[in-house]
Amino acid sequence: MRWMLLPGIGIFNEILKNTIGAQINFLGSQSAAMPTLIILNTWKWLPFGTLLILTALQTIPREVYEAARVDGANFWKQFIYITFPLLGKVIWFMGYLILV
Repeated sequence: MRWMLLPGIGIFNEILKNTIGAQINFLGSQSAAMPTLIILNTWKWLPFGTLLILTALQTIPREVYEAARVDGANFWKQFIYITFPLLGKVIWFMGYLILV
């Protein structure tokens, strides 16, 4: 992905040069490096993380939520005491994958 950001031959700079007539040194300037890395990391990990979270959400039994509703739990109580703890392992796994 780094070659896409190169000042002379990168595709992003070619697009910028053709549209606005300017080039940005995405990884070389202090003001552009951090936002560039944040955007690229988000682009890389968001789809995979979304799939993992959605898969984990589908494995939570509906009966647990029904029992919580019968006991009088509102949406936030269900999220805090049911959904978030059951997604904890998936969230830790995603964090581990991102850091390693």
